[in-house]
Amino acid sequence: MQLPGIWGDALAARARSRAPGVRIVFATGNGEVANWPDAVVLRKPYDLQSLVQVLGRQALGA
Repeated sequence: MQLPGIWGDALAARARSRAPGVRIVFATGNGEVANWPDAVVLRKPYDLQSLVQVLGRQALGA
């Protein structure tokens, strides 16, 4: 599954330009995520527990 009409890094850049402090989580099964050293990368396939843990850490700023 892919985002319609935009790549994930472009969406993340747009989000960061509007909210510089936004935390980024990429969920991907395709290759590496470049140029986002502070982003969390969640590799597909992942389970619900992994998703909840990642989002919880991001929400807490950890």
